Amino acid sequence: NVVLGTRSGDVFFFEGGELMWNKKLDAYVIESIIDENLIKVVSDKRIYVFDYYGRTLLNKSFPSYIRSTSITPDYFSAGLGNNELYLVDNRGETIWSNQLRDQIGVIDISTHVVCGLRNGEVHVFDLAGREINVFNLNAPVVSISKLTNNILASTLNNRLYLLNIYGGVEWVQKTEGYVTTSHLSRDYLIAGSSLGELYYLRMFRNPQQVKLVTGFVILSLVIGLIILIISLRY
Repeated sequence: NVVLGTRSGDVFFFEGGELMWNKKLDAYVIESIIDENLIKVVSDKRIYVFDYYGRTLLNKSFPSYIRSTSITPDYFSAGLGNNELYLVDNRGETIWSNQLRDQIGVIDISTHVVCGLRNGEVHVFDLAGREINVFNLNAPVVSISKLTNNILASTLNNRLYLLNIYGGVEWVQKTEGYVTTSHLSRDYLIAGSSLGELYYLRMFRNPQQVKLVTGFVILSLVIGLIILIISLRY
């Protein structure tokens, strides 16, 4: 099954390669996922939950437009245009919200809610809304990935940071172009930059770096292939 959301505000649901239904929303779609028997969609105005028949189970708006989002099986997180960060459950109930100091550019949810701000701050909250840590990276944060207690954050000034939620900065790596896509495993990470560079680094202090690819590449396909190779190897 596949769900697609478009900038024109359309949502298409395919099952077995056949279009089952489509809906026109009130704004462009930021993110859409399939979670078991639910289809979850975030536009820049609302969050939605649909069933496989296209019936609307949730339609929730916020005090401001949605700038950034992250979706998990249990939660939606939304960074609003008024700099508020929301955590919402699948019923649309607000679990908590926090007013931050600048625009929320990127969010990641797992065991924590991590967000990166335009002013260079990275905030870490637990799922109850308690702030665990704040890092200042001195440039707008453009991507965030998290695995266990590690956060990989990239900034607009071409720096890649490995952060420990309960500690500090493990290392900083200068990159060619800012990192737009990254994937973490227990011992390694792979990151692709805006200039088409692909990096493979160890998840330790002072990592040994191998720059794998130079030139413009289709990052998602290459990263997926390398992750498959690593998983088969280890």
